[in-house]
Amino acid sequence: MVAVEHHGVYGIWTDQRGAIVVVRKARGPYTGLLDLPGGSPELGEPREATLRRELAEECGIDAFRVRSWHAVDLEVDRDSRGQPIDFRHRGEIALLDVDQVPTRRRGVEDVADVELHDLATLPTAECSPLLLEGLRLLTAHGSTTRGDDLDGTTVQQVAARAALELPEVTLGHPFGPDHDVFKAVDKVFLMATEVRGEPLVTLKCDPEQARALCQELETVTPGYHMNKRHWVSVRGGAGVTRELVAELVVDAYLLVVEGLPRHRRPVLPDHLRRLTER
Repeated sequence: MVAVEHHGVYGIWTDQRGAIVVVRKARGPYTGLLDLPGGSPELGEPREATLRRELAEECGIDAFRVRSWHAVDLEVDRDSRGQPIDFRHRGEIALLDVDQVPTRRRGVEDVADVELHDLATLPTAECSPLLLEGLRLLTAHGSTTRGDDLDGTTVQQVAARAALELPEVTLGHPFGPDHDVFKAVDKVFLMATEVRGEPLVTLKCDPEQARALCQELETVTPGYHMNKRHWVSVRGGAGVTRELVAELVVDAYLLVVEGLPRHRRPVLPDHLRRLTER
C-alpha cells in the first residue's frame, strides 16, 4: 500500500442561522463526502492567501476575517468507499467570520457541489474526517447555535436524526405509536416518548457517566422504567444542548454495538471506530 501525505489550508464558519458551508468532493479519498472548503498552497504562498484563493474558487467567498488557526494531523485508513488506504492529512483549519453568501462555482475539478447544512441536521455519516475535526474545533472554540439549550421536542428530534445516521439502526414501535424505539442491529439503545405530557429520550449510558450527568443536570435523571444504573432519561432544559444529545446517542449506540458478538457488529466508519479505541 502506497503511503500518501496531503497538506492543505481550510476554513469553517457558520452563518446567522447556524448553517455551515461545505463542499461535496468529486475525487480523492473523500469522494462523495462532505468536506471543508480549502486546498493546497502554491509554492511560497502564505496560508491566508491560499485560503482566500481556494474559497473564491470553490464557493465564491472573497472576504472573511480569521478568528483563529488550528493545526490538524489526521491518519485516515479507509476511503469513502471503505477501501484500505494509508493517507495522512495535515494542515491548518481557520475559524472564520464570513458575511457573504456562498455560490456554486463551475469548473472546480475536485468539488461536485457547494452545500449549506444546518448543524442540527448535518449528516455526520457523510462527513469527511477533516470536516468532523473542523466541527470539533468549531464547537470547542467557535460561537455557534449548537450551544443553545433545547426544549423536549427538539431533544427528541436531534436524538432521532443522530441515531438514524448510524450504521444498521432501525426505528420501530413495539410499545405503540407514541413510543419510538431505536435499535442497533436488534438491541435497543434509544427510546423517545412522553411522560405526563413532557417529551423525553431514554438512552443506554455508562454507569459512571450516568451518575455524573444526573448530578450535574436537573434535566437528566435515571432511566424511566429502565435499569437506573445503565440508562438515563433526558428532558429539555438548561444544559441540554445539541452536541450533548448527539454525543449521548453515539455513546449509547457504541455501548450496545460493543456488546454484540463480533460477527454481528455493524461495520463502523473511521470516526466511530476511533471512538471505540479510546
